[in-house]
Amino acid sequence: RRLSELRAKNLLRSLLSAHQVQPPDERRLNEFIRQIFTAARDRHPCLDMLAYRLWVSHGWLHFEKISS
Repeated sequence: RRLSELRAKNLLRSLLSAHQVQPPDERRLNEFIRQIFTAARDRHPCLDMLAYRLWVSHGWLHFEKISS
């Protein structure tokens, strides 16, 4: 089942909030969501935030802390 763009955006905000991570600005979040919905399965949309990264690979959303 596929999420709507609004639901996907709310889900990402909830995920980030649960991990006490400041979400990116609206423009960057919208662009990441757009890329998720339009990217071919062999593409890996990525959103880097200060100490964390979100990316999609083969239909799965990944969230990780970036090593410093």
